[in-house]
Order: sequence, then C-alpha cells, then structure tokens
Amino acid sequence: MKFDNEHKNQIRKAFYDLRNVEDFIHLLNRIRAYVFGDRIEPFNKAQLSLLARHNSSFDRYYGFEIKKKNGSNRQIFAPHKELKYIQVCLNDILNAVYDVHEAATGFVPDRSIVDNAEKHVRKKICV
Repeated sequence: MKFDNEHKNQIRKAFYDLRNVEDFIHLLNRIRAYVFGDRIEPFNKAQLSLLARHNSSFDRYYGFEIKKKNGSNRQIFAPHKELKYIQVCLNDILNAVYDVHEAATGFVPDRSIVDNAEKHVRKKICV
C-alpha cells in the first residue's frame, strides 16, 4: 500500500513513540485497518508471541514447487496468511520510518530491477 506523506508522518511518529508491545500491536492494527479494512481480524499479543517464537512447533511457511522455463522445478516457501498479513503491515511501517538509499532498487516501492539495469546500459564493464 502506498501512503501519502501525512500518513507516513503519522506512522513515523507512532513508531518513535512506541513504549511497549501493546503500543506496537496498536500501530500494527492501525496499518491493518488501513490496508485490509475489516477483511482480517485485529492482531493480538498471543498471535504475535506465537509467530515470534523461534522454537515454536507452529509452521510459519509452506512449500510448493513451480516449473522453471528450463523444465526443472523451483522450490518456493511462502508465509501462511497470518504471518503474511503481519509482514505486509511491518513493511509499510518500515517504509514509512526508513529512507532508502538512492542506489537501492530491490523491494523498494516504485523501483524495480529495470531501474537498476538502466544504470548499466552501454557500460563497458558490469560487475
């Protein structure tokens, strides 16, 4: 989701004002409401605790294969919906809080690998 500057400033302020887990969950839920509306339930502390535990038996990702052009298979691991929703909200928070270096193109809103490739067109050497 693309936020305007006013929303980014509100997110940035709320982020820097975080004092505890409840504040963090409240910020996540503000983003959730803006991005997903009522389509998903609000996040809660128990849910975040489960997803954050590294030794939990909860499987956060599922795997599947897709065919590549050369006929071989590519293994893909994707987050389960619950984790993906949180990751989307975290991504929006981090994009509002941090300024990305001008040379970065990967996973940056409004930038792509084409932007990166264009910088190297007609260069004698590309590393």
